[in-house]
Amino acid sequence: MCSANQAVLEATMAQALRDDSLLCIESTSNQVNQYGGYTGQTPRDFAAFVSDVAQGMQFPAGRIVLGGDHLGPHAWRLEKAIEAVAKARELVKSCVRAGYTKIHLDASMRCADDGGDRQQPLEDRIASARAAELCAAAEEAHKEMPQGSTAPLYVIGTDVPLPGGEQLEALAPETTSHNQPGPDHRDHQGGVCRARITSGMGARDCRCGAAGSGVWERDGDSL
Repeated sequence: MCSANQAVLEATMAQALRDDSLLCIESTSNQVNQYGGYTGQTPRDFAAFVSDVAQGMQFPAGRIVLGGDHLGPHAWRLEKAIEAVAKARELVKSCVRAGYTKIHLDASMRCADDGGDRQQPLEDRIASARAAELCAAAEEAHKEMPQGSTAPLYVIGTDVPLPGGEQLEALAPETTSHNQPGPDHRDHQGGVCRARITSGMGARDCRCGAAGSGVWERDGDSL
């Protein structure tokens, strides 16, 4: 669920209580960020707000998974890439430090100085390199957390439609062709693997190389 509305949070918690299930609560990069976003909340503020609502609903804190949706340069896409990606890195770090454990990295949007059709996602090679930077930032932030803190789980890439919704009303969303996921997967897999090794996890912690499994491990946990 992706909302900062108290009534919506309460309704979803009530449903999760009835279902006896976990509840993933997410915020987007323009909704909640280190500058406050359009809600006026930083990731730490949002985490505290969710905690307060959960206490009022008597919802167990251990059943809440905080997540960041489309974390990347989307909120700053009108700025130059070097500036937008730097702000996206700080956003990702802020989310991890605030206790977010589901991290969706999406660097598919074009920034002010990226060429090409602005209605289309960025070239996979560039998007995957930027996503790798964001992953490395998340790993750095996790190292600062108290020992035993839950490690981030990653969702990497874009979706249909583009972040923020369809921008051309006359066109239906473009579906992914059957052969597209392969190159996308390899680009992101290689870039993120290199970032995780560079961030200090070490080659022994990464199983994504020749096997093409797309699975990363930290202390036995699959990512």
